Amino acid sequence: SFSFRGLIRHFTPLARFIMKGISHITVTTGFEYKYYQEVLGLSSNQISLCLLGGYDVKKTKKSGSFSRNDRFILTAGRSYRDYSTLTKAVNGMDLKVVLIARRFNLSGVSIPENVEFIDFIPLEDLMQMVEQSQFMVVPLQQVPHAAGDIHLILAMSANKAVIATRTPSSETYVIPGETGILIDPGDDQAMRQAIQYLWGNPDEAARMGNNARKLYESHHSMNAFAHRVRNLLETVYLRGRDNLSIS
Repeated sequence: SFSFRGLIRHFTPLARFIMKGISHITVTTGFEYKYYQEVLGLSSNQISLCLLGGYDVKKTKKSGSFSRNDRFILTAGRSYRDYSTLTKAVNGMDLKVVLIARRFNLSGVSIPENVEFIDFIPLEDLMQMVEQSQFMVVPLQQVPHAAGDIHLILAMSANKAVIATRTPSSETYVIPGETGILIDPGDDQAMRQAIQYLWGNPDEAARMGNNARKLYESHHSMNAFAHRVRNLLETVYLRGRDNLSIS
């Protein structure tokens, strides 16, 4: 799950030089597969796309600590999240939003009265919240690398439609109109309209959620992921063995 992020992005020539010593990398989004070949000078034999898998929410034992009966939308995660756009979108709406993140994620963000903040919780409890939600919103910053993949897959496994910012990850894991809705980065009005639409049309949210679950079972279960990883490792191993034989 290679990612070209952080300080090294400001030293691309150095990164290209370092990558000459790397035999193979894998990425988890379609955009990165092409982007890193161009930016880092990789050949197609040096990089592979390996879609992520995730644990099955329905088969995971929950503690029950976060069981609730109210109707709410869930948003969660701490890496590269755009909670500023989300809070602007839901401000004044007649619905409940539960936001699970870290406090640094909300620095400088004004939290509306209809948003309930919960600090970091165990993964099993997060899964329980995903199951109980109406649908999920994954607001992301505009970055050229993977972000939010795990939460997108959690939503799939729990039969939940998802509203997400259009990024490399969401474009890889969400099928617009079928498993969720994608909006442009920073567009709080588009996010507001999407939230209003799914909140007011639970049958449509359920349809997308069912489609998402089917996609999870066929492509993003841990079993499907394990098969992809095994095939990838075999391919890389055989390629390396053949190269050694030739030399």
